[in-house]
Amino acid sequence: MMNFLILYISPFLRHGSKVGFLMARVTGNGGFPSLLIMLRVFCAGCVLLCANEASSGPFAEPGDPFLRHDLQLLRDAGVIESSISTWPLSMGGIHSALHDAELPDDSSYINRLALERMKLLLDLEKQPGWSPTSVRVSVRSESPLLRSFLNTPREKQEAMVTTSWLGDRYAGRLNVSGGFDRVTDWRGRTDDALRFDGSYLAARLGNYSLSLDQLDRWWGPGWDGSLILSNNARPVPALTVQRRVPQPFEGPCLGWLGPWNTTTFMGRMEDERTGYPRPWLFGSRVDFAPIIVPGLEIGLSRTIQWGGQGRPNGVDTFVDALLSQDNVTPGSVAAAEEPGNQLAGVDLRYRLPGKTPVAFYGQWIGEDEDKFLPNAIMNLYGLEIWGAMEGGSWRAFFERVDTSVWWWTDEARTKNIAYNHHLYSDGYRHRGRTLGHAADTDSKLTSLGFICASDAGRGYGLVLREGILNSDDSGNSSVSNGKATDLVSVDLFTRWDADFGRITLGLGWEDLESSTGTETEFTGFIRLNRSF
Repeated sequence: MMNFLILYISPFLRHGSKVGFLMARVTGNGGFPSLLIMLRVFCAGCVLLCANEASSGPFAEPGDPFLRHDLQLLRDAGVIESSISTWPLSMGGIHSALHDAELPDDSSYINRLALERMKLLLDLEKQPGWSPTSVRVSVRSESPLLRSFLNTPREKQEAMVTTSWLGDRYAGRLNVSGGFDRVTDWRGRTDDALRFDGSYLAARLGNYSLSLDQLDRWWGPGWDGSLILSNNARPVPALTVQRRVPQPFEGPCLGWLGPWNTTTFMGRMEDERTGYPRPWLFGSRVDFAPIIVPGLEIGLSRTIQWGGQGRPNGVDTFVDALLSQDNVTPGSVAAAEEPGNQLAGVDLRYRLPGKTPVAFYGQWIGEDEDKFLPNAIMNLYGLEIWGAMEGGSWRAFFERVDTSVWWWTDEARTKNIAYNHHLYSDGYRHRGRTLGHAADTDSKLTSLGFICASDAGRGYGLVLREGILNSDDSGNSSVSNGKATDLVSVDLFTRWDADFGRITLGLGWEDLESSTGTETEFTGFIRLNRSF
């Protein structure tokens, strides 16, 4: 863990920073393995691997709010001791916590139901060998402007075929999907028709997993968004190292940190970018649940966007970025050697003591650094409550986000900073969407959400939003480019299992008012998952 703590002890970051990476020379030209190589390795690996003993699947990806609701119930009941704010979650840690878990006699009905559902899920996922082939088809109308934790279709028509393999030390999954009637992004670009989002090849190395993957990430406690990494943008292909079981340190010196988890990845972004194509994306996160404050979860996150075609891609460049030696100042790096762009910050969630079903959470992410503290800060905070109802359980949340930055040093620049960068014209965005919060830069948004999970396995959800996007009426924004937009929206969704497969249905309404006029539209989608 010490390697990751160093990342946060070093100067936090600087606006307009640069970066480099240790693997940049591995492929000879500084390139990252392409998805074609990933597919070849996956297929070859699946032929060579040999299964012995069953273990749970390696990852639980973001996108299912009902799964997250059940896990959070168990976390707050003390059945799961570690934080669940870093997605993909290590299913090894979840399986370890729930395998022999028993709730006390006075535990609530909803906690018992959540435990039963999770144990059933783990029993299904730990079967060795090839899984049944899964087919998913989706159809939707116009895309909602904003994307939350729910995994909604990205294109008007989508189809996906999934197969996976699980062994004692190795696991793999291949997702092949197609997007049809594809929409254009804020730059007028159309995304790939053939995609491998959700694919991975993973190996267990002691208490760590090493994976070549293209998985969505969600870092932080927010339900409607995350300021640093969310599933808003399509996933970046990456090489990832993640701790499997978040056990605490032995001994008194660091034992007070409680169960801790860490993940680090290095990925390569897309070719179709203005400025410098194919920059690297490095990310690292540590989360822990200190035993000296029961109910508290803390996460430390850092990402570095660096290099790319036409920029330095060497090890020394990455080391400069890692140590925050990347401001263009006399005696520091020259403009031609500037690594890139960095974000870093902290998030926390605190569940009130006792049996009170209330938790507060917040996330603070900086685009700059001053005297070893993050500066140019975006903030997100929220409140969630939960309880039982006839036939199931529910959760409600209030969430507020502000991506207009503020400074400890009271600098005047507050606009057009978040998710933008002077080197990378597309900024902290991948394939037309921000890697962080869907509201993008200079936005203030309030969300109210409600989730209900029934005993029969059916789920319902509602999210209401109100706010302003790109409030300064200028600058780059993937959702309101060059203008301010007042937003009011309603999203409804439900999911249930039928005889012929799992159905997810969503309906929405948006009212958008800007200098170019008022637009009101209804949105909707339907998705069918079936295994064979």
